[in-house]
Amino acid sequence: MKYSLCFLLLAGLASTLFAGDLPLLNPGFEDGLNGWIVAPGDSISVVVPEAARSSRMGLQVNDQDSTVGSGVASAWFPAKAGKTYAIDFWSRIKSGDGVAVYLRFRDTKNHTLTSAQPKDEQLLTIPKGTTQWTPFRLSGVAPEGTAFVSIWVHSFSKNKVLVHFDDFVLSVSE
Repeated sequence: MKYSLCFLLLAGLASTLFAGDLPLLNPGFEDGLNGWIVAPGDSISVVVPEAARSSRMGLQVNDQDSTVGSGVASAWFPAKAGKTYAIDFWSRIKSGDGVAVYLRFRDTKNHTLTSAQPKDEQLLTIPKGTTQWTPFRLSGVAPEGTAFVSIWVHSFSKNKVLVHFDDFVLSVSE
């Protein structure tokens, strides 16, 4: 009986560690791009006051080139296959279209488990005409082999778009 109680307490602690918000560093871009990874050569993703929804700063993607796309990612967090991960955030499009937020999953060897090739990406495209701040939620189940999860903001290479993002939350549930 004593061991059963101990096991139940440990199981409860483990489920608590794997449920809830993950500790995104700088989810509202108040400290610039600190805690976010910008793709090499990406000069179209910047933190500016005009992109702020709830505080002083927000992420602006101003992609006016039809040959390149943006790429801004959060840090990678430990993740577990079969768990549901969600990204909550706010966005608005100032002009154009062609931008999405992605849930990215990797294995222990740093291989991406979801991609465009097998068409199993987990993404939410910001709808054209979303001119007012709008809350969005993208959720998906981590595929077999998942060890890490990340957020990725990406404007499509062939599109032109000016868009704002703010107040990201990455969470996991049972």
